[in-house]
Amino acid sequence: MLFICHSLGGIVFKQACNQAYDNARYQPLLKAIAGVAFFGTPHRGSSNIASLGNVLGRVLKAASFGANTNAQLLRDLERGSPVLDDIATTFMNRRYDFQICSFYETDKMDFMSSVVVDRHSAVLGIEGETVVAISGNHRSICRFTRSDTQLPVVLINLTRMLEHWNMLNRKVSEGVFFDRLGTSNHVLHKDRNPYPTQGTCSWVLSHPEFQRWHKATGPALMWLSANPGCGKSVMISFLIDHLRSSVESKNVHICYWFFKSDNQEQKSAIFALRGILRQLLEARRSVIQAVQEAAKVQSLDTLQGIWSLLIQAVRGGPSPEENDDGGHTAPVRHTVICLIDGLDECESGANRDLILLFQKYFQELDRPDPGTTNSKQKPGFMKLLIASRPENWIKVSIDRLKPVMPRNGQRRPDYDESASQCCAIRLKAEDESGFISADISLVVRAAIADLVDQGFPELLLHEIQKQLITRADRTFIWITLIIDLLRDKVEAGASRRELDDILKSRTVDQIFTEFLRGRPHAPKTRKVFSILLAATRPLNVEELSIALALTPEHSALTGSGEPFRPGPQSFEALEYDLVYPFENHIRSLGGHFIRIIRNEIYFVHETAREFLLENKGNSLYAFTTEEVMPAQDDWSVVPDLKRCSWQHSFSYQSCHALLLDLCATYLYLIGQATHQNHILSDDQAILLDYISKAWFVHFAIVVNHISQWNLPYYHNLCHPKFPGFSIWTEGYWTSRTEVNPTIGMTNDEIQDYYIIKLGLDPRHFRSGRSDDDYDNDYDEDIDEIEDIKTIPDDDEYKPTNVGIPISQRELLDFDSRNEPGAQNTERGALSANPTARNNHDFPLNVDKYGFVSLDFNIFSRHSH
Repeated sequence: MLFICHSLGGIVFKQACNQAYDNARYQPLLKAIAGVAFFGTPHRGSSNIASLGNVLGRVLKAASFGANTNAQLLRDLERGSPVLDDIATTFMNRRYDFQICSFYETDKMDFMSSVVVDRHSAVLGIEGETVVAISGNHRSICRFTRSDTQLPVVLINLTRMLEHWNMLNRKVSEGVFFDRLGTSNHVLHKDRNPYPTQGTCSWVLSHPEFQRWHKATGPALMWLSANPGCGKSVMISFLIDHLRSSVESKNVHICYWFFKSDNQEQKSAIFALRGILRQLLEARRSVIQAVQEAAKVQSLDTLQGIWSLLIQAVRGGPSPEENDDGGHTAPVRHTVICLIDGLDECESGANRDLILLFQKYFQELDRPDPGTTNSKQKPGFMKLLIASRPENWIKVSIDRLKPVMPRNGQRRPDYDESASQCCAIRLKAEDESGFISADISLVVRAAIADLVDQGFPELLLHEIQKQLITRADRTFIWITLIIDLLRDKVEAGASRRELDDILKSRTVDQIFTEFLRGRPHAPKTRKVFSILLAATRPLNVEELSIALALTPEHSALTGSGEPFRPGPQSFEALEYDLVYPFENHIRSLGGHFIRIIRNEIYFVHETAREFLLENKGNSLYAFTTEEVMPAQDDWSVVPDLKRCSWQHSFSYQSCHALLLDLCATYLYLIGQATHQNHILSDDQAILLDYISKAWFVHFAIVVNHISQWNLPYYHNLCHPKFPGFSIWTEGYWTSRTEVNPTIGMTNDEIQDYYIIKLGLDPRHFRSGRSDDDYDNDYDEDIDEIEDIKTIPDDDEYKPTNVGIPISQRELLDFDSRNEPGAQNTERGALSANPTARNNHDFPLNVDKYGFVSLDFNIFSRHSH
């Protein structure tokens, strides 16, 4: 809305704004104001009150207010009136977001000695105000004819206010859209990779296959394949930096994503496409509005939906390129260079859907009409480079992109050589042994030079250097790990025999075993690894330190004994067990098996995770029952380390069970503190962000192995009467765009809602499915491409990309049985809470540990 106020109308407008500012009901109207144009408004009153009185008198007379009211208001319009001063001061102090343009009169009215409202009174004098003089008196200042020379001046200023508002509104709208896309941590993901040693990786720039892809003037796809540990991620990081430094055109945009299986966000295909789309929109803001419009019909929660938006942003429209003289040349096509590392580490199922989307894009490239050469008619295009291990399923998809051969040996007028010949390029780094060996030599020489600087005999290290280069077997991870071992030995002092023993480690697995042999705190080290293996995102140093200090009250995989109930907890006891300094303690436990990057903890390499996790097909338990039971003083998978090795000794479910019980213990700790009216400090709430978004994910992984008697212990966390309920649910909703729908529900309805929403109902999981089924569901995205046409969208109960192993089809079937209109006899109670019965109102009691149960004491109280 744009307000045009003449004279006293401006006073009315200001007072209306002041009152709307204090009333939430009118806030939307206030936010919809684009600007206001004041024409001769007496913000500070008027010395020529008689003329204003004549104008006001006519208004009041027409409104039948009477002469007394007229006289009273005239006094309020005098120069220095406290009423006007209060309205003006309040209006100026609130600094409204809309634009203000004040027009003041320059001419006197007939038979008057001065203007009615002078410049001093007509101008507010606040920052950002536009002040314009109008040749006219108080009456004619806002009256214009088509030929009036003052009209264009007024219209220009009104248009500027509208344009400014549109710009602000667009920014707000863009901000909301970016919030829906989520924050992209692509820079942090890239920084996880070590910087390449000087001189390494450069061979790829001159490789013929890379040159074909790089020089293509149209859509092109290249697959860079390499064996595990051969430096693919470092290579992609190098290429990103190189392309960014070498690209000069503003019409070329670099986007990237690094898949990692140890991070729920990094391994998500949906997060990847959202991150790439956000990078592109931030680089090319001119297409944001079109993408926003398309997003009204395309879902941001499905691969197909986000991919459609990404392709629309890629295609965009050609834009004129500004030359040095300030003019514009012919429109040019935009090029999006997208680099994706670790496609094989993308979540299972979604990785194949993603490669199918890539394949479809290059197969369905639009061709211009025959004879068309005008770049204005050519949309932008994508050049895609993906890196992964040499997986067969990727090879099959790439091989399907066959070149489009010209008919009869003659090229058609619409023949696009770049699209037909360069859309299926493969650079097999596993075959480039010479280049990789040369890079390894550079890495080894740099590391040996560093050891020489530490005082180790150069002659001795020279012999070691030759052996390292000879034994590397074209594997960077082997070299990196061996050098770490050598560096440790050198720092502590080592003999040639000890160094030779290290060099005998032929395989990466042997090096990992050497890393972990004789760990001084093996149980705690196993606890660190279990937490890192199960965590849905990288934990920071403080979070992991809290988790290490926690001792779980129960073990979810224990099926015997009394039902789980919370016991006494205190933050004082937790803080008493914290080990300082945090980072030093974690490094002492994990050694070279982990890396701390920007305060977050990662495994040294994907092969380290593979080394620890049990092979597919192994039983749920990596060890005997007594070995997985938690010790009284600390959690330990293996009390006697001699009875097993580290390799493949961590059960997938056991790791999730541990983290689930740590989460539950922490939440009950918060509940007990809240029950005692204790306000959490920032240090005490460090782990809350992770737990509020992930505890139910760990529950879903192991629910099939949790005893029915122990379910209330976990379901209790979802009951509103649990003292910590509002704290963790507030954290849960923080990162979500949908509105919390539980407002107005009863306590039992709220508990049922969260059990459905978070997939905590065991009946859903106990349907004869195997553990592998749950593992696969956990890795797959809920919204599969093939299902989006057949499965309706359900915004009420559908999980939102939290990684819970529930297929959308099954969840919708389950929801249909639990909708408000469903038969109560079929529904029953979802939770283990006996009060969740229809048409019953049971008294509840919350004990001092935060457990919600029936209040049997109420009957004895009534009897007395």
